[in-house]
Amino acid sequence: MDSRTEIIRRRVLDLVPQRASESPVVLLQGPRAVGKSTALRLLAAADHAPYIDLDDPIVADDAVANPSSFLPAAPRIYLDEYQRAPVLLDAVKARLNRDGRAGQFVLAGSTSANALPAGTQALTGRLHRMPIYPLSQREVEEDNSSVLARLFDAPESLSDARSQTDRDEYVSRIVVGGYPQALRASGGPARQRWFADYVTQTIQRDLPTLETIRRPQAVRQLLKRVAACTGQVTTLASLAEGTGVQPRTAQTYLDALEQAFVVHRLEPWTRVLTSRALRKPKLHIVDSGLAAHLLRLTGDKLAARTPETLTAFGGLLESFVVAEICKEASWLDEVASVGYWRTRDGLEVDIVVERYDGVVVAFEVKSAQRLKDGDLGALRTLRDRLGPDFRAGVVLHTGPRAAHPEDRLFTLPIDQLWNSRDAVRAS
Repeated sequence: MDSRTEIIRRRVLDLVPQRASESPVVLLQGPRAVGKSTALRLLAAADHAPYIDLDDPIVADDAVANPSSFLPAAPRIYLDEYQRAPVLLDAVKARLNRDGRAGQFVLAGSTSANALPAGTQALTGRLHRMPIYPLSQREVEEDNSSVLARLFDAPESLSDARSQTDRDEYVSRIVVGGYPQALRASGGPARQRWFADYVTQTIQRDLPTLETIRRPQAVRQLLKRVAACTGQVTTLASLAEGTGVQPRTAQTYLDALEQAFVVHRLEPWTRVLTSRALRKPKLHIVDSGLAAHLLRLTGDKLAARTPETLTAFGGLLESFVVAEICKEASWLDEVASVGYWRTRDGLEVDIVVERYDGVVVAFEVKSAQRLKDGDLGALRTLRDRLGPDFRAGVVLHTGPRAAHPEDRLFTLPIDQLWNSRDAVRAS
């Protein structure tokens, strides 16, 4: 890994023009500092179109004061941090009422549209939402292929994959994460300072626009509790413990963190639903580097392999992989949902990706290098229950080799999520 983020081409740059040809408004939503503004500027420059930055207070004040006359006359307008002036969405709606053709607006924001006033709801049927996450490892490696797409189309093509990635490199990728500034940091201390500033600015600047945050220190403590439980099903009472707030308030703060794209709720997948299936979401910090920072886990600490850090590594690794799969799923041409499946008697599949046509690819994440037959048990059960709609079940692991032990079940080194160019091209 290196600090090449200045020249990395985000996958979203290729997707936005195509999606804009289908919808009047495309909305890029994601955490602050993931590169939305850079992407929007590049897209606007390629289109020779206006780029408007509402993160500039003077510009935002002008938009709020004069919404009906603020938007310039142009075939397409790129509007950044639109949540700073949500009243402007009324002007967008008014223009679309006069001319409903596709591709007129590309918006970007660091706040979920669901958390804002009714302006975005007024755009229902005219707005296509696209998530933009911290950089994927595949983007960092400047590889445009997709393991998820390959698993849907031809999973056997990856059954001979080989890995050269050792545990230290996995640890390094986890603690760095995918925020461009964290990737650019000159070393661990500089990266930790950036993460610390990021958490402070998010709590002080972004969350108050969503909810009345009376106890920012409680939000910080809650965020640390979520990091400690990343990848787990937990209760509000457990999360609130030690924060000094009641579970109801903790829920309010948790909702605000999710609306600011700091916390990701992985919903239970319910197509194969039994009376013993768990229906509560799993919580993940959206970026493994941020989660490691909140837990004060450096690469050196994780390398020590104490019982405490081994447990933490497993949770961070799962969140890391969930994030990579969610990014790849967002790039698919087909609509796809991502969830998890778990029963009360111990069967669990960490990630289930279901395309709109009902075809499923499922993943288990293991931090071990060597796998046991029991590691395939939950995927085997899911395969047998789904029948032909089950395309592939994959145990992702830290070992060196892929395998195809039985019908539609595979084991695959985790690094094939970003290091599979040769395997994919060879197919």
